[in-house]
Amino acid sequence: MTTDVVVLGEFSGVFGVKGWVKIRSYTRPEVQILTYRDILVGDDGQWSSFSVAAVSGSHKYLKMSLHSIVSRESAEQLVGKKISVQRNYLKPPKKDEYYWLDLIGLKVVNLSGHEFGIINALHETGANDVLEVIGDSLVLIPYVLDIYIKDVDLVKQKMIVDWEVDNG
Repeated sequence: MTTDVVVLGEFSGVFGVKGWVKIRSYTRPEVQILTYRDILVGDDGQWSSFSVAAVSGSHKYLKMSLHSIVSRESAEQLVGKKISVQRNYLKPPKKDEYYWLDLIGLKVVNLSGHEFGIINALHETGANDVLEVIGDSLVLIPYVLDIYIKDVDLVKQKMIVDWEVDNG
């Protein structure tokens, strides 16, 4: 499911009185979100362009200053808004790497041809990421390439898995 705008995180709070905002990053590594200098801010498909003035990152939180946001009151208006970029700003993934957003919506079929359903979400668990597949029932499949994930075809919108129906 390809889109021209990719959500990378959200504004989670304000910092100080000069318009800095705290960030909750969805990128890995989390500080990757700080590398973008032109961002889109908004939600529900309504985006406004902003230019990043400065960034700062620490083990506690990431923060950003935008050129047109210079007061705490202005920054408070951003809290809860999503941070996005145009898809063409993203680096192309390496071989056998995929952006999660490209996997969501793929049809999941096992080696025997059984169709489990559609990828609804991916979850980080610490050990392996897990696919959440919704069809006749909810199926959770570890995202482990070459073990459970045998083929990903973004053109055909299909993923082949080595997963039996009774694995749940």
